[in-house]
Parts: sequence; C-alpha cells; structure tokens
Amino acid sequence: MTLTVDLLRLLEPRLSPVRQDIGNLDPRRLYEYSVLNRMPLPCLEALHREGVINGFEGTYKGKRAEFDEMIKAVEKAGGQLARANVDYAFHKTVRPYRSTTVDIDTLVFGGKGEYDRAIQEMLGSGYELVERGPRSTTIWDVECNIGVDLYEEIAVSYITYLDKDTLTDHIVDLVLPNGRSVRHLDSAADMAALIAHSVMKEQMYTLSEFYSYVHYLKSMSIDDFLQILEKNCVTSAAKTHTSLNAMVYSIAYGKETHQMEKISDFLGTDVLEMNRLAKHDLQIPHKYHPLTVTRSLLETAKRKKTRDSMAFQIYSMGNPGFTKKFLRALLGHAVRGTY
Repeated sequence: MTLTVDLLRLLEPRLSPVRQDIGNLDPRRLYEYSVLNRMPLPCLEALHREGVINGFEGTYKGKRAEFDEMIKAVEKAGGQLARANVDYAFHKTVRPYRSTTVDIDTLVFGGKGEYDRAIQEMLGSGYELVERGPRSTTIWDVECNIGVDLYEEIAVSYITYLDKDTLTDHIVDLVLPNGRSVRHLDSAADMAALIAHSVMKEQMYTLSEFYSYVHYLKSMSIDDFLQILEKNCVTSAAKTHTSLNAMVYSIAYGKETHQMEKISDFLGTDVLEMNRLAKHDLQIPHKYHPLTVTRSLLETAKRKKTRDSMAFQIYSMGNPGFTKKFLRALLGHAVRGTY
C-alpha cells in the first residue's frame, strides 16, 4: 500500500473501503509525507484521533497554535483592508479543513491605483514590505509572524492566468473558527484558483489540493465551477487536475462521487498525467509534464487580458535583471520536490 493511500484512508476512514489496521502504520513516515503534501495538521489530527500521536504531541500542539495564529492574522488583515474600504477577497488561504499556510493570499479588486492604495494602507498600519513583484506584493505581519501576499492579478510573473473580474460575483463572507468574518472566494471560485495555481504557477500536484477538492465538492455549485473554468479558459488545466483527483479518489476510497463524474463528463480525462502518476506508484507531490503546463497556458491565451500580459512579459524580458530573476525562479520550480 502506498503512503498516499495510507494517508488518505487515515484522514477519512469513513470513506475507506476497508478497515485500516492502525497498528501497521508508520506515524513518522506519514507525517513526513503530509509535510511534503502541505497538510501536516490534518495528519496530526488524525493520528491524535486514532491514539497514535505518541512522539508528536509537541509538534501537534505547535501546529494547532500555528493555525490559531494564522486565523488571527487573516482576521487582522481582513479587518484592516475593510476599514480602509479596499475591495478584497482572500483565496487559497482558509481551506475547507483545518490547515496552516505560509502566507495569506489576498486579491485586490479594482485597478492599479486601488492595488497601490491597499499596499500603502497595510504598510501604514504596521506591516513591513518584503518584496514587490510584477503582479503581487509580499508584506509581513510582524505580530503574527506570517506573510500577506497582495495580488493585483492572479498571475505568474506578469502573465495573468485567472481574471479577477470574472470572480466578483463569487465573494462570500466566510466565518472563521473564531467567529469573525472575512471576505473570501466561494468554494467554486477558490477551487478554480487552486487548480490554476497548481498547474500553471507551481506546476505540481499535491494532496492538499486533492483534499480541498474532496471537501469543496460538498458545498460548491458544480455549474458555477465549470462556468468559471470556461470563462477563464482554464478547462485544460482543470481536466488534468480533476483527472488526477478522480484517479486518486478511486484508488483510495473506491468509486468516484456523482459530482466527480459530472465534472469528468464535462471536462474529459487527461490520460497522460494519469499514466505518469500510475507509473510512479501514486507518489505525490507529482510534477506536471512541461507539455501539460504549456498546453494549459496556451489555452488561457484565448483571453485578451492574458495575451496582453504575455506580451508585456516578453517585453520585460528585455531587462537583464528581470530575466535573470525570472529564469532563476523557473529553474527552482524545475528541481524542487514540493512547494
């Protein structure tokens, strides 16, 4: 049995087709695998539930404290932006399960002037500037010790791969575990953002996105989800991601859900990536083939906004300093084992 299947059945024993023998599991290997897949807290919670948390009590306590601090930081950032009348929404940050994150992804709606104002408002309230990139700026919450990424556009470098203007009707008031509310993309839009980010920016598939997909399917509108994909010309990326999700789900839990089947019927199946993942014995994180990433990016070029951003990316490559930094980041993506 692979670590992927062991971890997923540990997380969701009610979905498992067989009763898992907890005594045969290796908690240390499972935890290390969960870290690679960006979901250590769910793993530790499952180990605690099954009574095999021995040796990880301190780590579990630390991750729970980290989660509480993250929620505090999300509330703080949302409150500051709301008081400044900035039109914003968090995305890819508060998952449909308890999970920590290394940064708080914040989409700023409106034009560049509004984006610049949001940055200045946050810096004026005590956040520290870390780095300003082509389409996003990272600031630091010193009190909560976490980064806040302010996005002018959802992009990789200058290339916009998801149009924020198509998401304005998909913002909800999300109630945090502490009872406070912040603005966040709804389930359908957030899942679309997670998929596009996975394929076109990170170029890697992790179990955190799979687990988000499984949970989001319980609440999101499938029709809204598919419409967002079509509007943004990211159906190719979504076909890849949902194909892997369906494959992993079937192996770990059995037959696909009705929602999964509906999505697969609409998008189709990516045999290339499924075969590659099977060849590697379901080892995840899984790096997408360059053809998959290229095909996905080319589809987004059907939108004028993306084509214009691609043209500006090419123009910017004339700057040697920008090109060197961009290529360094591209090489880093190619050799890393997770993100």
